[in-house]
Amino acid sequence: MAAIDTTILSQLQNTLTDLRAAEYNTYERHIKKLSRILHAPELDGISRNLTDGIDLESWLAAGLATRRRSEKYLRLDLDAIGKII
Repeated sequence: MAAIDTTILSQLQNTLTDLRAAEYNTYERHIKKLSRILHAPELDGISRNLTDGIDLESWLAAGLATRRRSEKYLRLDLDAIGKII
């Protein structure tokens, strides 16, 4: 595998740091910047290796199902608390 330009790695690290500290009104800007970096030609081979064989639709469906289960349990907990109070 060819060496990766450290400039792109620094940009990636800086963007992730900015994203962690982002406020609601700046979050989207950092996500777009992260997307541009991850789609840079310098990272094409790595990105392809990481995403080969991933079924995006199944992954998203599983995440949504997990979220729905979490919301269901949260509602049950809030209902139980409401009955106690």
